[in-house]
Amino acid sequence: MKYYIGIDLGGTNIASGLVDENGKILKKISVPTEVERGENAIIDNIVDLYGKICDESNIKLSQVEKIGIGVPGTVDSENGMIMFACNLNFNKVSIKPIEEKCGVSVKILNDADAAAYGEYLAGAGKGCTSLVAITLGTG
Repeated sequence: MKYYIGIDLGGTNIASGLVDENGKILKKISVPTEVERGENAIIDNIVDLYGKICDESNIKLSQVEKIGIGVPGTVDSENGMIMFACNLNFNKVSIKPIEEKCGVSVKILNDADAAAYGEYLAGAGKGCTSLVAITLGTG
């Protein structure tokens, strides 16, 4: 079976969810973001969270096909760069270290865009031809 991990990178917490190839949510966990420790620590927290959710779900790291990360800011999805995220103090931060440390493909989107796309594919907008999404958060 194939598994996927979705991550919501927030200014306060990093939330993650593990889903199977049918989109069934199998596990949800979160850890503090620890913005004050800087970008390398936040990247390490994401990598640790990946290991933790797999371990607690009794799946092998190699069974995860992809990781998707919703980022609160401007992203260059094509090149894997977080261009600017003011509440994380990120300016041109690459996600390549996450891919290298986890050994899996990582894709990023702006968090509001990711939420809207998720609703369109599998949530309230499933089957609709158009959708409007409004997101609220601490940022």
